[in-house]
Amino acid sequence: MLASIILTTNMVAQTQKTTSQQIPTKICWDNQLIIPPDSGQEANPGLAGVYSGVSNNHLLIAGGANFPKGMPWDGGQKKWWRTIYSFPLNSNNPSWQVFENALTYPMAYGVSVQLPQGILCIGGSDADRCYSDVFMISQTPEGIAISYDWPSLPVPLSNCSGTYLNGKIYIAGGQESMQQASASNHFFMLDLAHKEYKWQKLASWPGSARGYAVCTADSANIYLIGGRNYINNQITEVLTDGYVYNQKRNEWSLMKGKFPVMAGTAIIIDEQFLLFVGGVSRLLPTNDSHPGFDNILRYYNIKEQCMVKEEIIPYSIPVTTNMVYKDQTLYITSGEIRPGVRTPNILRGKIYK
Repeated sequence: MLASIILTTNMVAQTQKTTSQQIPTKICWDNQLIIPPDSGQEANPGLAGVYSGVSNNHLLIAGGANFPKGMPWDGGQKKWWRTIYSFPLNSNNPSWQVFENALTYPMAYGVSVQLPQGILCIGGSDADRCYSDVFMISQTPEGIAISYDWPSLPVPLSNCSGTYLNGKIYIAGGQESMQQASASNHFFMLDLAHKEYKWQKLASWPGSARGYAVCTADSANIYLIGGRNYINNQITEVLTDGYVYNQKRNEWSLMKGKFPVMAGTAIIIDEQFLLFVGGVSRLLPTNDSHPGFDNILRYYNIKEQCMVKEEIIPYSIPVTTNMVYKDQTLYITSGEIRPGVRTPNILRGKIYK
């Protein structure tokens, strides 16, 4: 948890919009950490939809998808991967380990939840189908361990969102099929306190079905924000609404404001602010002329229910990926910086109080 941390940015960050309310500490950003190549690659082109987190002080990045032989508008085919990459965070001489074909099958676009015993990977897809699989990846002295002793989702889901709150895991939205991809309003919960785990279906938010939404939690609430609605692979609505789910009361409410953060990442700061890192504010034609996605940080005051600050950082901010937190550092693990274009760089934000 990011308890008692309030963030802002430096690294020549440019303030776009602010109020008199100040966010007094800072994040220094860099993108020097780069995912290594697999066998046969000169360089890794980057991956979208990876599973990621920290296990035993190692940053783990698993699965994902990319276009290794050309952009989709030029006939390039998307490829899903089985590789797990491991990077030691506390080593004096760190180097990557690459575990090829580690996953049972190529997967991407699921949810990653960091738990004390490892990274729980939930749902996802390949080119042909969505998965209901749930499994845990952990770093051991011998290498990588994968545990499948977890209950499957009630339905297959990819492009869903999720988070952890007070011993429970929540999964929202997503799609069940790759052939007739349509967004859903599923809302599932897994209580980790029970010996016999079972997903429960809960009442969904009072808004549109969605995939590619942003999801995070504070000490009492879950926030589900933005995304897009789509039916049979046709986008019907880019969503900028947000909803808060109170765990104790088991009820949803609409948040004030608009959130142009589809497929971005977010984290709660000091129980006061939602920090949104990047996102897709609008859909543009997917070709070589696309300018790239937002490199904007947005701060939302939870109590006042308004955006209080926007800043630009001097790096591309990937989407369709995860934010990982460890030892006062944020890691945005690879991802997509323009349609079809991935980055192998890991955007890293070091927090200074």
